[in-house]
Amino acid sequence: RPPRSTPLSLHDALPISLPQLEIAVGAAMLGVIGIVFSLSIFSIQQVAERGTTFTLREYANDWVFRFVYWALAVFAFVAMVSALQKSESGLYRICLVLGILFATVLMLGIYFQRVMKFVDPHFTITKVAKRASKLLRQCQRAESAVQGEIRCQRAGRRT
Repeated sequence: RPPRSTPLSLHDALPISLPQLEIAVGAAMLGVIGIVFSLSIFSIQQVAERGTTFTLREYANDWVFRFVYWALAVFAFVAMVSALQKSESGLYRICLVLGILFATVLMLGIYFQRVMKFVDPHFTITKVAKRASKLLRQCQRAESAVQGEIRCQRAGRRT
């Protein structure tokens, strides 16, 4: 085999081009979003059948789940848009793709920890009870303000 006169470039080392890699990562992210959603809905439905029906409602209203879904969607979008950049920024784009993959693994860890909390009926019931007591305090403050206004109006009529 004759010796090579030119050093290997990144393009020679990778069997696919960088834009193809970024598109593949973006497409994989969309697949991950679908799989994560399906698996978590399945486990939460199983819990809701055995326990309280508030589990699904609390799941839908949970800010952590919403944040993770939006973050995964942004990661997929950034990976796809990154494929449209000029080829001079190859190292930046590779770092971006690796960062997206690392952040995705981190997000999935957060997500599945949260799902495990929702599997515990005590967690869901506690969340519902805290929200109910907060709403009750708001209603009591509103009732107190209305009663004060009624007293003021009655006192004004007497004078």
